[in-house]
Amino acid sequence: MISYQIYLWVGLMVLGLIDLYLSRYPIFHPIIMVAAAGWFWSELNTGLIVGGFLELIFGIAQLKGNRRLNLVLYAGGLAIYLNQETYNINLILCLTLGLLLALGLQSLMEPLRNLLKWLVLGVFSGAIIILVHLGRDLLGLIPAQFLSQISIAGEVLPWIFFAYAIKGLIERIDNKETVQAIPAILIGSELNMEQYIWGPIAFIILFYLFDIVFRGREFKVLLWIDWVLIVIGIYINLQFFGFIWVFAGLLGLNLLFITRNFAPLEIYLLNFIAGIILSQGGLLY
Repeated sequence: MISYQIYLWVGLMVLGLIDLYLSRYPIFHPIIMVAAAGWFWSELNTGLIVGGFLELIFGIAQLKGNRRLNLVLYAGGLAIYLNQETYNINLILCLTLGLLLALGLQSLMEPLRNLLKWLVLGVFSGAIIILVHLGRDLLGLIPAQFLSQISIAGEVLPWIFFAYAIKGLIERIDNKETVQAIPAILIGSELNMEQYIWGPIAFIILFYLFDIVFRGREFKVLLWIDWVLIVIGIYINLQFFGFIWVFAGLLGLNLLFITRNFAPLEIYLLNFIAGIILSQGGLLY
């Protein structure tokens, strides 16, 4: 057990350091690195799903440099560990807790210099591993009905991506990098969440392919490709909504949040809460 916890600690440290220094490069996006962490911890399927979710939510913001939560990969690693230690209690709950813990760690590290940041990262990671292992049974006290509503609420989260993508397509020239990345993020993340191992591979190939091919006059062709993919993605995700106006309301609210420059994590939490409320009201299933 101790040797496995050392593996966990090393993995979290690596993810945290990549977050701090290398995350601006596409190869280090969550869709790839969180899946790799899952493989490293013998939780590949969980890593693929978590990486896909994080890419949809934070991928475009990461490209644009508007992150505010810098420890996205670290949050993904925590989500995998929490889900494993709690015997797969609820992946969306573990992802949310991982994001909140990563935000807390980031607030501790922000005023510090490099060596102290590394020290805090190491101590925090070790403490989390120990505390989660000791207190994992506490999550078992959460009512099963509430856990079911959290799972259903997870169906709301992809709409964050659609709002970011639509805003990027409307602005076009000001968001060329977003327009070029939309196919890679959407297709790669969907493959990840279906637990296909080639999701990360598709992401990196499409990212660079669309960057190279669609420039100049071909940029208009890419806009049309993006719109078609978004319409297809929206159609597929509409199956989870009982009423079409619920979808329209969520999409409109997310566009408002993005326009008002809400942080991606704030948008995530607002959608998470909205999903639980809609589930309780029978508007999401």
